[in-house]
Amino acid sequence: MWWIAAAFADPCESKLLGYDAPTDSVWLLDIPAANGGRLYYFGAEHSQDPKHPQFAAIESAWNSVKPTVAFYEGPERKTAPDRKAAVARGEAEFVVYLATRDGVPLARLEPDPVEEVKHVREWFPVETVDLFFILRQAAQLRERKHLDEAQLTVAIGELIPKATAMGALGEIESVEELAEVFDRRFSEPEHWWQAPLEWFTPFVDLSPKLPPQAVFYQVSQRSSEFRNVAMYRKLSAATTAEARVFAVVGKNHVPMQREALQCALGVP
Repeated sequence: MWWIAAAFADPCESKLLGYDAPTDSVWLLDIPAANGGRLYYFGAEHSQDPKHPQFAAIESAWNSVKPTVAFYEGPERKTAPDRKAAVARGEAEFVVYLATRDGVPLARLEPDPVEEVKHVREWFPVETVDLFFILRQAAQLRERKHLDEAQLTVAIGELIPKATAMGALGEIESVEELAEVFDRRFSEPEHWWQAPLEWFTPFVDLSPKLPPQAVFYQVSQRSSEFRNVAMYRKLSAATTAEARVFAVVGKNHVPMQREALQCALGVP
């Protein structure tokens, strides 16, 4: 991650991989730290399918590790009333449920969202950053919660003023403005709420061509690399002597952070 390498005070942090580097397919880390602690880092698929085997695997590992602190990906979350409801909300909610059930201290893996946006704005115009975060949220709601156009319009209409108030948006102030900006910048799909979820992945080879949405791949890379730094710092700091740290994250983050975490925890 050349963009921040000069600022590394921690030599292990420089081992974090950027999205231009090849990665392996190791989605699970179980690291016994040299200081006596332990980090169990589970790379999950984003799923709300109760039949997905990862929920049983997460719970089995949780019961075995008996963590003293837990981390989850994403925004602040409310505790689900029971296991079934937690699974229906996804893997992050499931970790929150397990931690609440067992009285384990709980924290977010993510950086402060305003700091994340501030970082991305150093590289891209405010309008582009606004579009990225709004459209990504809309695509996730459409694909994962199966919201239709009307439901997405309501959800995004509620999100925009909240995000603006906290400093996470800077130019787009309404769904109407969102639609106008989208129509100006993209010829397809026809409507903003149809933007494909794959537009927002950092794992894209941009060398063959540069479609209009290529800027979103680039924003995603900057955002994800910033998040990886925050996750690494939180996990390495939490894995102190006697601490058993349990964390669940979208699986692609794990290989990006593996070498840095092993270095920080004294593992060859």
